[in-house]
Amino acid sequence: MKTIYLSRVAGILLAVVLMPGLSAQVIEADPQYPTILDAVDITFHVEQCDCSLEGYTEDIYAHTGLITSASTDPGDWYYEIAA
Repeated sequence: MKTIYLSRVAGILLAVVLMPGLSAQVIEADPQYPTILDAVDITFHVEQCDCSLEGYTEDIYAHTGLITSASTDPGDWYYEIAA
């Protein structure tokens, strides 16, 4: 249960962090404005970026976590899913 909750929180936070860049439509979140109870699908449109990933057939992973008031520096993430 804790893993599912943290996955949802991380997904929501990732969506919120990425929303300012959605105007380019390279990254899309569904739903666009998720709540704490929503699952979030993040779509990365590789054909619309300059990232050399078009045709790549392996899995791509996103590193998620939070910088909190307890963080000591920008690399001190909490609630990492795959730490």
